[in-house]
Amino acid sequence: MTDVCKSEIDRKYKKSDRKRLRKERDNRDRKEARFRKRLWAVRNAAKYGIKAVAEIVGVSLRTVYRWIKRYREHGKEGLREKSRRPHRIHRTDKETVEKVIELRQRYGYGAEKIAIELGISPTTANRILQRAGLINSKKRKKIYRHYERKHSNSMWSMDYTMIYEDLWLFLAVDDHSRFIVAHRLMKNPNVRETMEALNEAFGKYGIPREILTDHGSQFYAVRGGVSTFDIFCFENEIKHILASVRHPQTRAAVTALNIVCRQ
Repeated sequence: MTDVCKSEIDRKYKKSDRKRLRKERDNRDRKEARFRKRLWAVRNAAKYGIKAVAEIVGVSLRTVYRWIKRYREHGKEGLREKSRRPHRIHRTDKETVEKVIELRQRYGYGAEKIAIELGISPTTANRILQRAGLINSKKRKKIYRHYERKHSNSMWSMDYTMIYEDLWLFLAVDDHSRFIVAHRLMKNPNVRETMEALNEAFGKYGIPREILTDHGSQFYAVRGGVSTFDIFCFENEIKHILASVRHPQTRAAVTALNIVCRQ
């Protein structure tokens, strides 16, 4: 392999490019999922009723009515997201940039004072100073919140973990008491057995107000639309909450139990 080819491959697959491409792919997937959810809502509004559909997909009645109107006027393509990029991009002129830098270097003014002096927004002044390397843009230390409900049956956290090969453990934990309200061994994670286990738990301990899950295909409509589990929650008047992607701290209670079970 020649040096030219090698450098080209290195440039093409460098880490920053991979991150950018992954981000673009994730954005496309999220847009497609939102489109399919809108399409499902429009096509099932007559079957379930507009109010029920709005509660299932987690939007307002006005939003569903707007989707229906767009669907009638433009078909299903009218439900796709439009670009929010502005038609015109207003760039700060070179003279203003030079004045911002001069005020900073000569008098040590901050972004807000520079904005008052030059009649520009503090955001613009701050952006110019950052690009010129004249201010430190230190990242704030991230503070993790500890999620715990005050009362039992306020929220249940759920997850699966593989105990042995072809053997999975399903756990549902009450977020306040950390009590295991439901558990079941399965050959593979599936929504049918999950709902059966939950129905048994409802009979014993009552129905929670909320259920917290990850974005697993058992709980979340990966291809968009509404999942079977979403409808199950709606029928039982439970609010289904999806945890942040790649953020197990949100479901700390059930995640900790999974680690113990694997050990």
